[in-house]
Amino acid sequence: MKLMLRSYSNLLLSVRRIAQENRGRKTAGLDGKTAQTPAQRVKLCRNIVCGKCNPLNASISLKPTKNSDRWGFPV
Repeated sequence: MKLMLRSYSNLLLSVRRIAQENRGRKTAGLDGKTAQTPAQRVKLCRNIVCGKCNPLNASISLKPTKNSDRWGFPV
């Protein structure tokens, strides 16, 4: 499991799934950006590896059924 989390090839595969194969690939995320071109996808991978991603502000919303959802918003 640790190998999958730290693997660069797994990161590339994840970015490909999000940016190319996903049905909502043309919709901007919380940061307002999309990665449509190959150069943008490479830049996204490099930013993730270097740790230049925006940190998330996590908040928990309680539901009437006593279940809770955790949401992450960029700071």
